[in-house]
Amino acid sequence: MPKPMPSLSGLPDLLKESLTISPPKKARRKSGPRRYRAQPTPEKSENLLNSKRVYIKLDRRRTLLSIFGLTCEQVDAAVQVTSLFRRIGVKPERVIEVLQADSEPESCRLVATWGQLTPANRHIMGLEGLALACKMTPRRLWELYCGANMMQSREAVGAMICEALPSVMEKTIKQAKAGKFIAQEHIYKAARVLPTPKGSVINIGVPSGQQEGSEEVPEGRMLEGADAFYMRASKAMGAKQLPAPTIEPEPEEDEEDEDEDA
Repeated sequence: MPKPMPSLSGLPDLLKESLTISPPKKARRKSGPRRYRAQPTPEKSENLLNSKRVYIKLDRRRTLLSIFGLTCEQVDAAVQVTSLFRRIGVKPERVIEVLQADSEPESCRLVATWGQLTPANRHIMGLEGLALACKMTPRRLWELYCGANMMQSREAVGAMICEALPSVMEKTIKQAKAGKFIAQEHIYKAARVLPTPKGSVINIGVPSGQQEGSEEVPEGRMLEGADAFYMRASKAMGAKQLPAPTIEPEPEEDEEDEDEDA
């Protein structure tokens, strides 16, 4: 059986109070506005360390560019195309990826030079330094990317259409068999059962021979401007005017008077 709890009758009064009274609670601190503490300024050793890092980075860039016969001033003075690529959300890795599928000799030279660099050196050199190292201007690098990207995009779209054309035609044929008029019309036009409407066409009659007053454009010479072409086209499309009528001169009155006197 459990033992009964001892009673507090035999204990002194002071001990009874210590056992029954709970300890006092600590007073909470009142929250008030805290004073602003200024942040400690960096020590001289940290500033010196940062300056050494910047110097080491600049020295590494200078050494890397000197391998290709360039200087930092030449790269900084060139056209900065990195901002153009950043504006359209294109990274340098994407530029090289597009140029890898290009057949231009300049693009192949860029890709080969990029492959010889480490990732850290690629970041330090930049696209401008890469273009100058390959004996071209950064503007030419931008033109190579735009031309290759446009050609590859068109070819990719054409390939996607060719891949999806069988399934699309199969679905169109099913809809045509189900009685949908629009699908049937598409099938008729694809099979050339119905005539396909054409837009407005302007036929300009150009003679087979060389026109009078026109000069042949020799090789290596710039073509004529757009204004001159539009003027020649408007003259070719204009209606031919009839020649002006010839007016015979009237006999003079003096000769008639001499005949009457005679």
